[in-house]
This record gives sequence, structure tokens and C-alpha cells, in this order.
Amino acid sequence: MRSIVAVVVLAVLAGAPVARGDESLGAIAEKAKKEREARRAKEGSKPVKSFTDADLKGGGESTPPADAAADTAKPAADATAKDAKAADKPAKAEKTDEEIRAEKRADIQKKIDEQRQKIQQIDQAMAAAQAELSDLTNYTFGTRRASLQKVIDDGQADKAKAQQTIEDLQGEARRLGVPVS
Repeated sequence: MRSIVAVVVLAVLAGAPVARGDESLGAIAEKAKKEREARRAKEGSKPVKSFTDADLKGGGESTPPADAAADTAKPAADATAKDAKAADKPAKAEKTDEEIRAEKRADIQKKIDEQRQKIQQIDQAMAAAQAELSDLTNYTFGTRRASLQKVIDDGQADKAKAQQTIEDLQGEARRLGVPVS
């Protein structure tokens, strides 16, 4: 259809006659319509399914077009067999928004608690290393002193990463609208 319209528009703009001899615009339109119908019949095109708001809100359950009634006879028989099998299995209820949010909250809170526990362990290790370094009665020199200092330095870096992870998790919780402590 578009190509015919484009040819007609170009012919009019170019000043060429649109119809040859006794053909009028109506006759050309009829020919184009017949060609389209013949092409559709030749291709055996299936009816186009149109989606409405009811389809989107109702979870995709809609009535098929009238032409598709013959096509749905066999799948309908298969569907009844599947429904019989599905009746034997317990139905899974869809989770509500509140249940989903509660699961997300619990997951995020668990991750935050793990990071806080990690920070406590790092603090304890750093405190022990610092206590040994600060003890004047125990002269700590050489490789032992270096390893204690490394424990403190690595602990500070790990602690900063854990705190950043907690902040990221809290930000994610805010975006999801989930309260966490």
C-alpha cells in the first residue's frame, strides 16, 4: 500500500499522468487491493493478535480472534490434559509485594549483619596487634613488628571496604523502600 501511494505521489509531483488510458484512480486502487489479497492468500498469513489494556492487566488472558478459533481447538484439548496434571500438584500462590519486600529486607539485613560482624573481627585483630606493638616490655623488632603493622594496615583497608559495602546495601534498601537497621 505504501509503495503504491509513494508511486502515485511521485507521479503527481513529476506531472506524469496517474492513470493510463481508461484506468481511473479507483481502478488502480481496486487492482492494488486484489494484489494484496492474493498475496495474503498465497502466504497463508495468520490473523494478527491485538493486545488491549485488559490483556496487560489480566495477565495475558484474552480471547483469540474469530479466525483463530479453529487453530485453538487442538491446543485446548492439550490444555485440559495439562490442567488435569496441574490439579494433582499443589498450586504456588504468587507472592504479594509485602512478602517480596520482606524477603529483600531480610536478605539485605543479613548481608549488613555479616559485614558488621566482619568489622568487629577486624577491630579485634587490629586491637591485639596494636596492643602487642605498644607493649614496651616486649621488645618487638624485625619481621614480627612488620607483620603486626601489616595486620593493622590491612585491617584498616578491609574495614573501609566493609563499611562501604554496608553503605551500598543501605542505599539499595532505600531505593527499594525497605527499612533496615
